[in-house]
Amino acid sequence: MLAKISLRLLSVAALLTVGAQAAAAQSDASSNIASPASAGWSNRPTGKYLLELEVPNHTNKVNLTISDSAGALAAVFWPAGDYKGHAMTVRVQDADMILEAYTPRGLFEIVLVRQGDLIAGHWSLAEAKGLVEGRVEDDGETP
Repeated sequence: MLAKISLRLLSVAALLTVGAQAAAAQSDASSNIASPASAGWSNRPTGKYLLELEVPNHTNKVNLTISDSAGALAAVFWPAGDYKGHAMTVRVQDADMILEAYTPRGLFEIVLVRQGDLIAGHWSLAEAKGLVEGRVEDDGETP
């Protein structure tokens, strides 16, 4: 089932594509923080994550919330200033957490790796791509 994408997510996606060719040269280093000693992702990485998606000349701040809905992971992408979240699919594969949403411009994908409370990775939309950095705000585990 394709996620419904609002005009705001399309606006964010358009911002990400502006000048992204300059960021593309940096994207090769995006997943290099994973190591055998890193905490990595659990099979159920529920929680709240604070991310910054890098594009030339600025960053887009995003809150990412991942929950367990009837045994399936569900992700909601919240760009700064947006009061409507945008659904994304989420899965954990090896050391990566992969989030995806289909847009009229193509597949919007975010790939994240985790080391402790730090997160790094990359995003892509059509030909545009860039880096992602962030941190865990709440890992979703109860004390």
